[in-house]
Amino acid sequence: MAVFGAEQVREQKTTQQYFDRYYAAVNTGGLFAIAFIAYVQQNISYFIGYIIPAGLLIVALILFLSGYKFYIHVIPDDSIMSNFIPVIINAFQTRRKHLQDAQIAATNGRSSDPSNGQLRSFLDYAKKINQGKFLDRIVDDIKSFRRIIVVFLLLIPYWLIYMQVKNENLNNFRKSIIIQLD
Repeated sequence: MAVFGAEQVREQKTTQQYFDRYYAAVNTGGLFAIAFIAYVQQNISYFIGYIIPAGLLIVALILFLSGYKFYIHVIPDDSIMSNFIPVIINAFQTRRKHLQDAQIAATNGRSSDPSNGQLRSFLDYAKKINQGKFLDRIVDDIKSFRRIIVVFLLLIPYWLIYMQVKNENLNNFRKSIIIQLD
């Protein structure tokens, strides 16, 4: 919602005001949820405590859809996700072509470096400067995205181990309680 709202304003000053109001509304909603909704769930009824937010979400959806014709519709550009696989495929193809050219040059007795020392990464083969199909900016974005993927992939084993240790500690705690009760 933050990005969608920012697309609806055109001036820099108005965009800043939008984000100020957006974060104020989000924090007010969080305070409302913690204070009022939690109070209703604990003191009145869980069912009513869930009905109130569900009703508010339905009202928000109706308001959002009713203003559809007034929204500024921005046509999406290419994203990193849509370019990720094509860049990798093009890097493989261009690398294979470079290796074949180097092999042909070596058999003919010439020593040639088709990359001219410009390649620092495998994905650099996909750049136009290295006879690839993609702009340098797109390939550099993919290279940055690659680092982020590594971080998120490392979070999976971290949480698996964390939950396993937590469950083991909980089981040990339960066993000690049962032993003490006996």
